[in-house]
Amino acid sequence: MTSLFQGLTYKNALNCVAVLIHILASIDYGGPGGMEWLNSVREFGKFETIVTPTDATFYLRYIILYFNVTFGIVQMLPKYSSGEIVQEGVSHWFFAATIAQVASSIFFSFDSLMGFFLSTIVVGAMVFFLCKILSNQASGSVDETQHSPEEYWLLRFPFSLQTGWYMCIFITSVNNIFVRLGYSPLFQVFLAIICFASFAGIAAKMLLYNGNNPNYVIPAVISVFTFGIAFDFQGPGIEDNFGGGVLIMLITIVTIVSIGIAVGTGYLLYTNELKGDNDESADAEYAGAEMTSSNNESAKMDAAVAV
Repeated sequence: MTSLFQGLTYKNALNCVAVLIHILASIDYGGPGGMEWLNSVREFGKFETIVTPTDATFYLRYIILYFNVTFGIVQMLPKYSSGEIVQEGVSHWFFAATIAQVASSIFFSFDSLMGFFLSTIVVGAMVFFLCKILSNQASGSVDETQHSPEEYWLLRFPFSLQTGWYMCIFITSVNNIFVRLGYSPLFQVFLAIICFASFAGIAAKMLLYNGNNPNYVIPAVISVFTFGIAFDFQGPGIEDNFGGGVLIMLITIVTIVSIGIAVGTGYLLYTNELKGDNDESADAEYAGAEMTSSNNESAKMDAAVAV
């Protein structure tokens, strides 16, 4: 029993509490009252903005929950509990991000301009906390070259997935504030174009300007999110004030952004990760064949000399 809990610290306990909160936030309480305020984060899909994706896109949050729960279980196992990827990489930042999520849900449930404003600020803080985890796990106090594939998928991948999702939610939240302030549909169109450029910029940063550690998960999430936007324009007054040409332009722009990010992510993933592994395997096989050939030639020469 002692060995089972060996290596556990308060950080492991905080991670367990954070996962429990995520589970509670995913439950449908069947009506107002009780803890309904806790899962109001699920209402982010009701933002009335041009950059709001279709409802199906929000099923991603269940995938995020699955990986969060997986992380919560794995980080308690003796093999991983005291490792630097948990203790130094995740540290207390996952718990802080979860508390920020709860706070954003509370503010959002006020259903007022001030509530939406405060909720957006807290979502921004949540993104910062999650980025802190990614930064710690990719460099600095943690040596990522020592991480196995299973450590990546169980202890690192969940946070890239969650970070990408809440980056998109933050941009959607900002748009919601301007809608609530009553800005014109024309302004919303220009704001949407800026947001589409922001999506592309974030993806480019993660793929090309993230040091020696490109992040392929965040651009993939952004690609899915923006693809969902192409099927669900909800800006109030957009259809009434603009013709089909403007809507087609917006759909075209966001679709190009989505597909461009997806293609770029896939290409760089193959070029930087998969192709390199294949080339190394091929080189190893070639070197092995050369060694065998050299040994055979040496054996033949030795035999000739012996004769």
